[in-house]
Amino acid sequence: MLQTQTYTLGEEIASLDDRLTALKDRINDLEPGTGEYDAAQSQKSRLQYYKIGLVWQRDEAGWGSDAELTLGALSALEEAEMDRHIPSNAGQKERRLWFAAASTVSAPNVDDDDDIEAAFAALTVHPGYASWVEAEANDLGVPSESGNRSSTSSTATGTSATSTDGPGETTTSSSDSRTG
Repeated sequence: MLQTQTYTLGEEIASLDDRLTALKDRINDLEPGTGEYDAAQSQKSRLQYYKIGLVWQRDEAGWGSDAELTLGALSALEEAEMDRHIPSNAGQKERRLWFAAASTVSAPNVDDDDDIEAAFAALTVHPGYASWVEAEANDLGVPSESGNRSSTSSTATGTSATSTDGPGETTTSSSDSRTG
């Protein structure tokens, strides 16, 4: 993994709530029908979808607010190894699940030592959760303005079209990949 970050489910839901409130306020100040208004509405829909997925995992899957999830950005080699496991006829949604499985270091439904097939089989999750995992894992692979993310505890403060920009601990990782 290039970078890993640990999230607490309840904190991520609260962060999404804060971002949605700020976005709603911004939308109220925009002119309907403009490109900026439409982009903000699209971002609001995406964040609401992520939140629905996280709330479902917390409540319906019984993970609870204290559930910790560790996600990682895949290296090019890990992505190539993941591709070996994906069936040739897999559609976009199935590929997202394989990516989520490969990017999940640990979660209530995934053991640290699970291989990618076991992690994939454990992904009986809400689609909004899988989309959130994909966005967070992708964001972890994007260098910040001051270079790669810190190898010590930090809070993500940048903005990204695919990121939930949630708080968490960011660390470098040289652990074995589940794709190997």
